[in-house]
Amino acid sequence: MIDSFDSIIFSRKDITSIVIPKCIKHISSFAFNECSLLEVVKFEQDSKLEIINDNAFSKSKIEKIVFPQNLVWIGQSAFQNCVNLKVADFSNCSKLITIDRFAFSGSLIENIIIPTNVKNIGESAFSPCKCLKTFTFSKGSELKRITQQMLSQSSIECITLPPSVSIIEKNAFYGCIKLKEIKITDDSNLNCIQED
Repeated sequence: MIDSFDSIIFSRKDITSIVIPKCIKHISSFAFNECSLLEVVKFEQDSKLEIINDNAFSKSKIEKIVFPQNLVWIGQSAFQNCVNLKVADFSNCSKLITIDRFAFSGSLIENIIIPTNVKNIGESAFSPCKCLKTFTFSKGSELKRITQQMLSQSSIECITLPPSVSIIEKNAFYGCIKLKEIKITDDSNLNCIQED
């Protein structure tokens, strides 16, 4: 019998809550997909979790998630259509590098702070997040580009781009009818805004 393991492959569909053991490093694709009763997900202190794979929690009923600091990758559609998800928080010491495409698409997230180490946010990662009002980058952000439809159909009113951003891809803010201001700092590296 195996005494320890580092991955969660799948789950019963009728679970309502889970505490992820600290030994887990990977949550596999579709592990909690369509767990329509799952509302609470917590991580043990000192979690070693590094990867949340594609569609891992999509179509679940999670309301809040606080990510462990060792997480480096949130996969494609990992939390897509989590229609009750309002809060997604990252540690101040987060090691997160990638938020893949459609990761939080269709959620009810209202505010988010992107950790400093994030270099990649995939297209439509936060589209449509119709309740998303504030989208903030941590000081020293390493993000290079605002991808296609990354924030389209959100409710943001203002966004300050970090100096590291050099490209804004087409339709990045499509349908953001409340967006009044995009702030670009004096030390900005922005050199390309793609047109439709």
